[in-house]
Amino acid sequence: MENKEKKDDYFYKVVQDVEAQEKKSFRRSVLISTLLVALTLIIVFLAFKNSLSKQNEIEKKSDAIIVLQNENKKQSNTISETVDAIEYLKEEIDTNSISNEAKELINKTRDNLIHTNEALFTKYNINDNLYIWSKKGLVLRSRPNGERIGSSDFADSVKVLSLGSVKHIDTIIRKDKYIKNYFTIEGKWIKVQTQSTGYMFDGYLSKLPTYPDQNYTLNQYYEFIKTNPNFEVSYKRLNRQKEILKISNISIAEACLLCNTIYPLEDTKNKKIRYSKAFNKWEFIQPNFVLIIQKQKGFVNIIVNSNRLNR
Repeated sequence: MENKEKKDDYFYKVVQDVEAQEKKSFRRSVLISTLLVALTLIIVFLAFKNSLSKQNEIEKKSDAIIVLQNENKKQSNTISETVDAIEYLKEEIDTNSISNEAKELINKTRDNLIHTNEALFTKYNINDNLYIWSKKGLVLRSRPNGERIGSSDFADSVKVLSLGSVKHIDTIIRKDKYIKNYFTIEGKWIKVQTQSTGYMFDGYLSKLPTYPDQNYTLNQYYEFIKTNPNFEVSYKRLNRQKEILKISNISIAEACLLCNTIYPLEDTKNKKIRYSKAFNKWEFIQPNFVLIIQKQKGFVNIIVNSNRLNR
């Protein structure tokens, strides 16, 4: 009987110890889970706060860009009016009654104002290095639309010697039985320095760096440019079929040149092209492939929706 009571006491103690350990283990698990949840919430909060801060910073910069563009337009209108006034004065003034020095001053003032007006809307400055985005390279000419004196390849860089004034338009995608819209590149002839000096069409020139070769993806270009201090970039792969690249300080035309080296935009077979002036947006549509290029608040969004993202 005594042995039985001892065994019962022993088993009772064992059960109590097991229950105590289980309670202790349960409390520890609850504490760890609570700490993990709290830590996760803190990380999420900090990430959200950081994202909100970056978004506010981007919006401020975008607003500043819009203000600057509006100021440039006002300055441009003022300069244009001044140039018109000078032209009017030149017609009204008896040229025989003023000295040659005065004539030269009037002409020089007019030329300087025109040059300043062009510079307000130019994406580069004198002495900047620009990259060639034409897949076939660019021809160097003796003067605007002049004879050929040389050429440079895709991804080569040229140095700007003077800002151009002679305008030129080139057509990347021409109208055919598949395409109802032209897609053109507008620009000017500018004086540049390569191995020699001459004029190039700046529609295919950009401060946006070219990838070392013409075989790459949108994600690879993001990795290539993300450390460049002259551009703000972001990249998202939303799923297996959709990706978005955002780049600041470029035009829709420059974004099209970038996309044209990744996706064959000139291949017009079974392709539709739509342009929305209201939304400042181009759409290139093919079966199982949609490319959207849109300008919003100082950024260009490149949106690709395709089942062949990796070409």
